[in-house]
Amino acid sequence: MAKVCIVGKEQVKGANSIPVKEDIFITTIRSIKEFFKIAAGNELVVCLYHVEEAVKKRKEFESSIIKVVALVSVLAVIAVIISILNGNFSAVVSSLLLVVLLGLLLVIISLFKYYPAVDFESSKLGIKVKKELELKEKKEKEQKGKKVEKAEKPAKKNKK
Repeated sequence: MAKVCIVGKEQVKGANSIPVKEDIFITTIRSIKEFFKIAAGNELVVCLYHVEEAVKKRKEFESSIIKVVALVSVLAVIAVIISILNGNFSAVVSSLLLVVLLGLLLVIISLFKYYPAVDFESSKLGIKVKKELELKEKKEKEQKGKKVEKAEKPAKKNKK
């Protein structure tokens, strides 16, 4: 089974890669490809050069799912409130049904942005890279905090 980087789409040799989590979406796609006999049988990994990009794309996917769920929840509450305010209690059920269908459609559309998660815990290299990414992220947050503090100091001096 060849290792293929999901970001760079090239074959990876050696131990310079971190595996991708095999979730329900990847399993489903693999079974569909096997059914049609077009499966390549590759092991999906992320090479060390593309780890940050893969993590960023996964975070974008997760945030889009959260936004869709929040939007559908707000629409459901609004639909129920409007139906109750109109005094039409039979419309509550139909409004909720419509919101559920809209929610399913939005979730399906957001799945087109699906990006698999990197399985950092499955290897020593993955654990090491995860720690490095967390340290880098922590340093970036500290630098942003210092920039904000520096920007606030001159503003306070000008007020005096």
